[in-house]
Amino acid sequence: MKNNFEQSRQNNISADYVRHSQAGYKSYAESLKNNPTAPFDKNEQVIPDITEGGMELAKNAANEYFKDLDPNKTDLFFVSSNEARAVETANIYRETAKENGFNVIVPENSRSKISDENADGEIRILETLSLNHPNILANMAFSPKKYRVGINFDNVSDEEKKRFEQATAIIDAEDQGSYAKNFEKYSEQVQSIFPDIKSAHDLYTREFENMKRLLRFANKKTQASNLNKDVKILAFGHENMLIEAIREKFQEDGINNCEVLRMKLADDGSTEGEFRGKKGTL
Repeated sequence: MKNNFEQSRQNNISADYVRHSQAGYKSYAESLKNNPTAPFDKNEQVIPDITEGGMELAKNAANEYFKDLDPNKTDLFFVSSNEARAVETANIYRETAKENGFNVIVPENSRSKISDENADGEIRILETLSLNHPNILANMAFSPKKYRVGINFDNVSDEEKKRFEQATAIIDAEDQGSYAKNFEKYSEQVQSIFPDIKSAHDLYTREFENMKRLLRFANKKTQASNLNKDVKILAFGHENMLIEAIREKFQEDGINNCEVLRMKLADDGSTEGEFRGKKGTL
């Protein structure tokens, strides 16, 4: 019988944020070929998106991750971005957890066709973890020039072409060498050209703050419980969401595929974080 989150209230709760594994970004490639300025469509994604190397990386990382947890002491609740690469990574961890004897708390509703069809509905999709790019072409502007391939400009208006050229000129003037580094440095400038995109600061002050609120909310749900097992939330998402927090709080540069940012509530109600052995208040 499936357990739902509210029925499995525990005493202690923490959250680990995992960046998705290596991916092919196939859905973006399809959009750039057919309709470059279209928004991301969570219901029309190319699956699988995780590469073979990405599957191996995620499996190895999951095996290593669960070595530090005891299934007799901890139950797991999986949440993810709505992007296929994040859901697929979460599912590899979910399957590995079950192989290692962990109980997976099942949400009442996954809110995702991908989760239902590929993960038995055991991964809850959260909009606060999702990027939901309003314009795939605008998102592509942050990629180094050599990666801006496969764009069908015949299906792009003159106005959108001009905006794309303005945005890429900003990046190309001093390319930081990767999508993430360009996004961190230039997202606010590009946002002035494509107002609908979210900047690194937007993601930090809104979506990342929502993740912290989720942890506090879940903790309240467990306070009345007298059960002796903890709950750990495993959240799967994207580098964009964390890049500013990691730089400001840990003085680190980016987060690798399948790398983990750990979060837990302190006694005073603040959120403590740990990343690459460094600790700080988030």
